[in-house]
This record gives sequence, structure tokens and C-alpha cells, in this order.
Amino acid sequence: MQHLWHFELLKRNRRWPVWLVVGLVFLGLLGGFGALRIKQSRFVDDYAVTLRRMAKFPGQKKITTRN
Repeated sequence: MQHLWHFELLKRNRRWPVWLVVGLVFLGLLGGFGALRIKQSRFVDDYAVTLRRMAKFPGQKKITTRN
């Protein structure tokens, strides 16, 4: 049984570049979704501020947002 486990570990360790690529893709996706969430929350905050300004001054036409 020990030979079988040794063979399985050797077989799995030969594919370490694949796991490296999978890990890098996973980290990239995690960072991308994190940045997307931050941008989305900023957009919602800016939109809420805009709606509050429009409620205070109903005749105001120009909408300004932060870049």
C-alpha cells in the first residue's frame, strides 16, 4: 500500500506547473472581482448623492460625478 501512495504523490507532484497556473488565474479572478465590487459600491454611493442633490434642487439639470 505504501508503494501506491508513493506513486500517487509522485504523479501529482509532476503536475505542479498546472496548479501554479490555476492558482494564478484564481488570484487574478479574486482581485478582479474585488476591484469590480469596489467600483460598484462607489457608483452606488455617487448615485445616492446625486439623487439627494436632485431632491434638494428639483430644477437642477447638470449631474456631476467624481471621476
